[in-house]
Amino acid sequence: MKMIVGLGNVGRQYRNTRHNIGFMVAEELAQRFNIKFRRNLWLRAKIARFFSPEGKKEVLIICPSTYMNLSGKSIRRAKDKFSLPLENLLVICDDVNLPFGKLRLRSKGGDGGHKGLLSLIKELEDDNFNRLRIGVGKSEDKSLEQYVLEEFSPSEQKELGKIIEKAEDIVLSWVEQGVDKTMNRFN
Repeated sequence: MKMIVGLGNVGRQYRNTRHNIGFMVAEELAQRFNIKFRRNLWLRAKIARFFSPEGKKEVLIICPSTYMNLSGKSIRRAKDKFSLPLENLLVICDDVNLPFGKLRLRSKGGDGGHKGLLSLIKELEDDNFNRLRIGVGKSEDKSLEQYVLEEFSPSEQKELGKIIEKAEDIVLSWVEQGVDKTMNRFN
């Protein structure tokens, strides 16, 4: 089994914000396979399952229903429940250190100042898990928190569909071909 984690904040006020790009990719992936999320109170997340396009791998999509800085608790529970090794985990999140629209897949690394990744690293007691970072850029005029909790600008919204579609392609390649081949292909 592979587990894909979309990071974001719950609540309508955060739905279309930069910080919720992980949720957006996870939700679009579920739509692609025509599957529905179910709430799991014990995991404190919404989850969906499907089989990879080749039908060989079961894939679990999880979006924690906690706030971003507590998402590690939900993911640790899911990892333990399904007895998943860390290499079968892929976390999708925003990254202010990458230009808008740039996607970067890595097999390990630090939190880069991202509180969701920091929570995961603390709860898992390890940073050796895959992550797909999606660049949202940064603002010179606004605080980091204010910027990531804003909705995408109209010009960014025009590009968002293509970015999410490319992220989905990266995720599916990771499921089928693994991190090394996918990094060579997309990074």
